[in-house]
Amino acid sequence: MSYENVDLLDLDFHTDDPWEFYAWMQDDEPLFWDEINELWAVARYDDLVFVSRRTDIFCSGEGVIPKLGMDIWPDEAMINLDGKAHTCQRGLVSKGFSPRRIAEMEPRIREVCEQLIDRFEQKGHADLVKDFSRPMPFRIIADMLGYPEDKVDQVLDWTDTYVQGGSGPDAVTEEVVEAFADFTEFHEELLAEKKANPGEDLLSLWLKAELDGERLTEDKLVFEHSLLLVGGSETTRSAISMGMQALMEHPDQMAWLAERVDDEEAITAAIEEMIRYSCPFVRMRRTLTQDFEWHGKSLKKGDEILMLYPAANRDPRVFGEPHRFDVKRNPDRPSLSFGIGKHYCLGASLARLDTRLAVQALLRRLPDMKLADEPGVRARSSFVRSQTSLPVVFEPRVGRTPQPTTDEARCPMH
Repeated sequence: MSYENVDLLDLDFHTDDPWEFYAWMQDDEPLFWDEINELWAVARYDDLVFVSRRTDIFCSGEGVIPKLGMDIWPDEAMINLDGKAHTCQRGLVSKGFSPRRIAEMEPRIREVCEQLIDRFEQKGHADLVKDFSRPMPFRIIADMLGYPEDKVDQVLDWTDTYVQGGSGPDAVTEEVVEAFADFTEFHEELLAEKKANPGEDLLSLWLKAELDGERLTEDKLVFEHSLLLVGGSETTRSAISMGMQALMEHPDQMAWLAERVDDEEAITAAIEEMIRYSCPFVRMRRTLTQDFEWHGKSLKKGDEILMLYPAANRDPRVFGEPHRFDVKRNPDRPSLSFGIGKHYCLGASLARLDTRLAVQALLRRLPDMKLADEPGVRARSSFVRSQTSLPVVFEPRVGRTPQPTTDEARCPMH
């Protein structure tokens, strides 16, 4: 079997059914050359680890979106930095993600989960994405950043639009550019407010953060703000909705987990399996800093290479029966959904906490939830793996009246 004219930036390629191609790459073509886009790609777990850790050979400083250089999209977030610049900026940003600050978010996350379920449990049906997994993590991020009450939904819409640009230059449409411009204007207004009235929110913390005499410039702040919205909400949404879909497709496992929803060991293993299986990111790009011989091929300085995370998460060399969803799985090595090495996702602990509390709330309140006859809808993207819709049904819960909260005014859903 061979594959010709494969376009790794095609919006439908990774959405439809890429698993046969990924397996072929892993077995027969571990270093694949995409002739259409003129870039390399790797799919084996160990190769992704190698690329991630050898930053001397594979750099991030030329950008992480394929065929979209820093000269075209000058994103100054830490994800696009190398060496000391990356270490310093990550150190500054990480001040808002200490274990203590993340742990303190747990009561608020639980509250948001309960409020959202209150709104649809009496109906007997819902769209799990639109009614739950889309708003839930974003509301937590909005709290962390100190958003005004009337802006949360609008910023979420902008984020959903401009994240599409991550699929490559052809995806950077006028709509994407306009959404990012609107977000930037909002960011500047919010930043001015935080300067005048600093609080305990993340933006206020970033404004005063200092490391070895360095501070985050305003140019960098807008990109770190944007990165947090994409990395902190878009991906958690996918882990929740696609993870719950996998559970509902395996009702025996869902029932088993619902009976052990408060068992820390069981729920932790299940969440890790959901994150492995769903794998919210399709890929990241690195750029060769030098000529390099690898897998019998010659890579040239300046070549781009993609790391295909969903493929690595189902590499049979690491995960037994990798396409089998198993909440009891306890692998020797972690999934690569959050990356590895210096660019390991800074918000991974928050994403895990969001996902765990969301799944626990759904299993406690709606353990009989099932997929509706109407199929879910996957997003067309070569950047993220996500759902735009996931209809579900369950027995209506009668007798529990949703309590109005100040949060409903802060973050209206309809």
